[in-house]
Amino acid sequence: PNVPGIKMIREFTGKSDHLSQFIAGWVGSMVLAKGIEKGGITSGMSVSEARKAIIGGLEKFRNENMDGLTGPMTFTKTDHIGTKGFKLYRADWKLGEFIEVQGGFLPVK
Repeated sequence: PNVPGIKMIREFTGKSDHLSQFIAGWVGSMVLAKGIEKGGITSGMSVSEARKAIIGGLEKFRNENMDGLTGPMTFTKTDHIGTKGFKLYRADWKLGEFIEVQGGFLPVK
């Protein structure tokens, strides 16, 4: 409940429970919106121009904050994965909430 992105989702939907697919869709929408913003999309652009601008906007991501819903995201011209790590939570049954396990969970190189 202390994650800014979860607070925003709860305020927007008026619900406290959401499937992981909903959260993934929300993050995807955030990525697209930030790509549009960073790409400088205008209503006068053709679809092709807008597509290139969005890709350019996404490729400007450097440790982009996703309101705590994912790890920081970075995109480059050669890497569109976004985030390679993950957050891990544990259930606190007494409090009835999930608590983030601190640490960096990145793939082994």
